[in-house]
Parts: sequence; C-alpha cells; structure tokens
Amino acid sequence: MNKNLKKLVVSTVAVLMFSANVYGYTDDYAHRSNMSFIEKIGVMLGFNDSKNESASHDFSMYDDVYYYEADNLSRYTKFSAKNPDIAPEDVIWLVNANVDRKFYDKSQKIKDTDEDILLVNKYNYLPNNYEPENLVEISSGKFATDKTAKAFMEMQENAKSEGIEINLISAYRSIDYQKDLYKKYVKKDGKELADTYSARAGYSEHHTGRALDIASTDMSIENFGSTEASRWVNENAWKYGFIVRYTAENSYITGYKAEPWHITYVGTDIAERMKKYDIGSLEEYFVKYIDHNPYGYSA
Repeated sequence: MNKNLKKLVVSTVAVLMFSANVYGYTDDYAHRSNMSFIEKIGVMLGFNDSKNESASHDFSMYDDVYYYEADNLSRYTKFSAKNPDIAPEDVIWLVNANVDRKFYDKSQKIKDTDEDILLVNKYNYLPNNYEPENLVEISSGKFATDKTAKAFMEMQENAKSEGIEINLISAYRSIDYQKDLYKKYVKKDGKELADTYSARAGYSEHHTGRALDIASTDMSIENFGSTEASRWVNENAWKYGFIVRYTAENSYITGYKAEPWHITYVGTDIAERMKKYDIGSLEEYFVKYIDHNPYGYSA
C-alpha cells in the first residue's frame, strides 16, 4: 500500500470512529434526558437496573449525593422533569436550596442569627428586630461587622498597592431603611422589575453587616463590572474572605441580576473552599457543607 493510500485509509477510519463516538454520546445523552429522575440517578451511581435498584435506595449513603433528602423525592422528580438537562446531583442540591419554588414562597425566618455565616435570600429572611453585633464604622456613615471591616480594609490596602482603587459605596442597612428603599424602587420601576435588583425588607444581605457594595475610581457601581478593579476583585477577593455574591451564572438561583459590585464576607476558610470546589453560590455551599456536612467543616 503506498503512503498516500495508507494516509487516506487511516484518516477515514479516524473520522468514522470520531463520528461514532459523537453520535453515540449524543444518542446516549438524549436517552438519559428522557429518563426519570430515579433512572438518571441510578445510571450516575452505576446501578445495573437503574429504575428498580434506585427505587429501594437511600441515596444519602453515596458520597456523590450525600446531601440527598428522601422527603424531597417528589420535588426532585418534578424539578428534573421540568429541567431534563440538569444532572441529578445538581437537581438534588437545587431543590434542597428551594430553587424549585417561586421566590418568597414558603420563606423561612432565620432562627439562629448568631451564626458566623448566614444565608439571607428570597427563601430565608431575618426577624424584624434583627441588628448585627459588633458593627464598626469603615468610612463616614458606613458600618459593617468588625471582621468584615477588617478584611475589607486589608483588601482595599493591598489592591491600592497594586494600583487598584476600591471604594465603599454601601454597607450595613437596617430593615427599616431597606423597606423605604424597596418601596422607592417599586414606585419607580414596578414590583416585578424591582425584585430583580432590590431586596425586600428582611431579605437583604446588607442587614447582616457582611455585605458591601463597592466601586472603582468613578464611584459608579453600575460601571464596576467593566473595570480593572472588578477583575482584581474576582481574582483576589477570596483571599480576604469575600465572595462576589450575585453573578450572571447564579441569577436563576438568587433571583437578582448580576451585581459584580456586591461582595459578601464569609471568612477565608469558606471563600477558599468555594473557590477550590468551584461552588458558584452561597446556596449551593449551604446545602453541601452546612446543612449536610460529612467532612466536619466548621462554618
């Protein structure tokens, strides 16, 4: 066989093998998309008869889905049917985080407000008399918890040493203040639109004294996402215990549009863990490492 013919044969075989793999994968994926939640999780865990074997299992015993809650099975099933492309392990934590419910539907009052980390969102709200302890003034009229303030000032100083300016725009807000602010936005834009960028009273992270709105040199939060300061924060905030709380990727979870200027203090251990394991939202972290904590991590 001459060299040219040999090359042609090898190339043809390679193309056929690639095509077979691609179409085989596509067909398999399409098949799995049509499976029930029970069947999908069985396939993921390697059961021979995914439907029958899965029906009799408590999946929380498996490392991949230790956060499975048997009482939520019907919710997992419904959510998976509506979102067939979402992997079963993601279906579980999303439902546990109440993402299958409408925002503000069956919201829960946060009982233990003394925890080092609080999940305040459209499903969890703070009591009307809540006020964080140990508030300190960062700059004129702007307060945060002492740990948040210390971490922010350290981050601000280190950013400045690299030629990056980070300015504080907003910090702690009382529940009464947020109530008036939300009313103003509803009057201006209507309730539906206001809910995409403003929290209702009691549901704002700013009540905790651990959430900060920041800006660069022009002092505009709306332009912050396109600045070098925003890039620096995305790359470095975790080192100081901050996360960018509201992103375009997690907006379907939080219910807020992307806010690259809104950072939340969670502590260096949690921020580092979220970065290491690519945890994209505080909701996911709570399900996997606080509500269910097989690794014994401290909050």
